[in-house]
Parts: sequence; C-alpha cells; structure tokens
Amino acid sequence: MNESRTKFDNGNGGNGLILHSALAVNADNGQPMGLLWSKLWHREHKQSNARKTKKQKKKQQAEARKRPIEEKESYKWLEALKEVEKLLEAAKSESKRPKIIHVFDREGDIAEVFEEASKTPNTGVQWI
Repeated sequence: MNESRTKFDNGNGGNGLILHSALAVNADNGQPMGLLWSKLWHREHKQSNARKTKKQKKKQQAEARKRPIEEKESYKWLEALKEVEKLLEAAKSESKRPKIIHVFDREGDIAEVFEEASKTPNTGVQWI
C-alpha cells in the first residue's frame, strides 16, 4: 500500500485542495490494484509564518504539541492505517491474508503511526 499526498493549489497562497490516498499495489508486478482509502480537504487561510515574531511562532508550536493527534492534520496517516485494516479484515479469507507494506514519507514519521502499525496483523514496522 502506498500512501501519498497530492496538493491542488489554486495559486492563492496554497489554500487549494489536498488529497491523501492509500493505493493497493501488487507486490509481484507493481501493478496498481485500486484505491483503498482517500481523504480530501483544504486548509484554512492563516497568517504567514514570515509575518510572525519568534515568540509567536514558539507559542504556536507549543500549542500544536498539546493538541491530541485526532485534531491534527497528520491524523490522516492513522486514519489510513485503520481504514485499510478494516477493509482487509472484512474481505479476508480465513486461509490467506495479504502482507501489508505501508510506505510513508517523512510526514508520516509519527510515534502514533508506528505504534498503530506495530499492532496491525501482517504489517509491522521496518526502516528502509
């Protein structure tokens, strides 16, 4: 499974649409098999960080760290893991369950993601 983020920018400061998707790929031949999950959203327009003072930036970062993961944009990585797991659980045959390989970029480097992946059957966490 390959997770990816695609940004559709409207040219007005990056407030276009963002698509995060989970694509099933055949491990034997690399052929795409289909889209397993996707999330489409847009970001609210915010004041540019370039206009903020160092103190304002530090305060914003401290507030962001206190928010629960479910309220953060990065929660999409956990949503994808959980939703794909539900799909596979519902579709699995008793005799064979596919091995799932989640591919993340640095944006998916989150402790909660690795914790969830380590609990998921036929996945596990490996570094490449």
